[in-house]
This record gives sequence, C-alpha cells and structure tokens, in this order.
Amino acid sequence: MPAAKTTKTPPKAPQDRKPKAAPVEEPLSPEEVPGWDLMKPMSEIPVWDQTPLIAVLQSAFDDTEEEGETRSFDINLIGELAKAMSVHAIDEAAYLKFVSGAGAMERAMNLAMAWVGQMGEFVSSES
Repeated sequence: MPAAKTTKTPPKAPQDRKPKAAPVEEPLSPEEVPGWDLMKPMSEIPVWDQTPLIAVLQSAFDDTEEEGETRSFDINLIGELAKAMSVHAIDEAAYLKFVSGAGAMERAMNLAMAWVGQMGEFVSSES
C-alpha cells in the first residue's frame, strides 16, 4: 500500500500573522446616545439651568496637563452631574432606572458628555 501524500502548507509570512485592524466606528450623534430620549430638549433648558451643569462637567477635567497629554478626569463628579441632570428628565422614574444598576456609570457619563456637552455649542436659529 502506497503511503498517503501529505501536502504541507508553507509557513505564513509575518504580514499574514498581523491581526486585522478593527473597523473604526463612527461616533454617535448626540441624539443617538442611549438615554437622550429621556431628557428635555435643549430649547426648554434656560441658560441659568445650563451653566451649573456645564460648570460641573468642565470641573471634572483637570486642565493642568501639558498640551498633548491625556487630561485626567474626576469620575466622582459624574454622580453629581447625573443627579443634577435628573430635574431635566422627561420621565424621572425612567431616568432613575437608566442611571441605576450595572453599567450605570458608563451610561450616565456618556449621556452627560453628549447632553451637557451640547449646551455649550452654538446652534443657529435658522436651521
């Protein structure tokens, strides 16, 4: 009985071993951030209610870093900001559920960055 032929595959070249780059995800628009639908529209938030929220968000970042360095972030202020945002929720019970439980810190931070972050943006009244 003849011996079975085995075919050897050539070793992979180094470029074949590199992991494929992960696809780059497009950032969400503010309206696509989970929880956005729980908040009142910006047109209903007067400037005197916006400025304290913006101040808390700004104070969460340490501006003492040198240019080009990663800014440090005070995570303790996310709870304060999430609580302050609760009065601007359309449905406070749904908002409380959203900012509670496992993953609440990440959800609250993402919503705060999008929702409060948009307060500082200029929006043309012509659009």
